[in-house]
Amino acid sequence: MSSFLSTLRRHPTKNQSRSQAPFAAVAPLLGAGLLLGASGGFVLAAALTLSVALNLPIGLWWEALVQAHGHLQLYGWAGLFVLGVAFHFLPRLRGAPLRFPRLIPWIVGAQVASLLLRAFSGPLTTITGALVWRIGLVLSGVLECFAIGSVLAMLVATARQQPTLRSRPALWSVLPFLTCALTSLGFASVVN
Repeated sequence: MSSFLSTLRRHPTKNQSRSQAPFAAVAPLLGAGLLLGASGGFVLAAALTLSVALNLPIGLWWEALVQAHGHLQLYGWAGLFVLGVAFHFLPRLRGAPLRFPRLIPWIVGAQVASLLLRAFSGPLTTITGALVWRIGLVLSGVLECFAIGSVLAMLVATARQQPTLRSRPALWSVLPFLTCALTSLGFASVVN
């Protein structure tokens, strides 16, 4: 029996080729989110707390650090975590495999690079005013738009597969919420 199962794993049938990607495919999103939250977001929070506790002069640098911290936590820690869950959950709810899963490493790389650039460039722009940090902020926005745009494209392409949406009552009941969340995510990325 075990040799039969190992043969099936090596040679997928037509039905198995449309099977769901394993959780390991989305694990890098979750790992990156946890790493950014634990290392970057909490370090910035500690710096903010210490600056107030030590009565350091608060100026534009402090406000930029607050924005960098919030962005890192929202789009890094929580955002990447939610995207990882969405990439794992939506295809199963849809009854179709995740489209373009090869983009996941590119999404993780672009989003992490975007968040790190923003975490450094925002505060350093206010402190030094140097052009290199302003360019870093613009590049961070471009990378974030690429990452979020790719996420939206993957999720929309996954949702548009067969079978019809009407035949998936579980998905149909949450579709308005998913649509609102994805629209908000795309709009927030562009505005940001």
